Amino acid sequence: MSAPEDLSLIGFDNTVLAQFGYIDLTTIDTPRQDMGATAVTLLTARIDNTGRPTHPAQLTPRLIVRSTTVPHPGV
Repeated sequence: MSAPEDLSLIGFDNTVLAQFGYIDLTTIDTPRQDMGATAVTLLTARIDNTGRPTHPAQLTPRLIVRSTTVPHPGV
């Protein structure tokens, strides 16, 4: 089997291997720096406002299309 001729292949977390590895892997990139900054902000708010709930945080991942995916033939 080979990608993308026989199947599409997607990785997660946009690792260095996905970017510069043997194959040019399509991947989902998580906003790690934003996740860390948001965690610190929420933790600080929780410490400063004892007893008050913090708001939920939602961060958006990004799909980075490389050479291991193609559109489905029926699309």
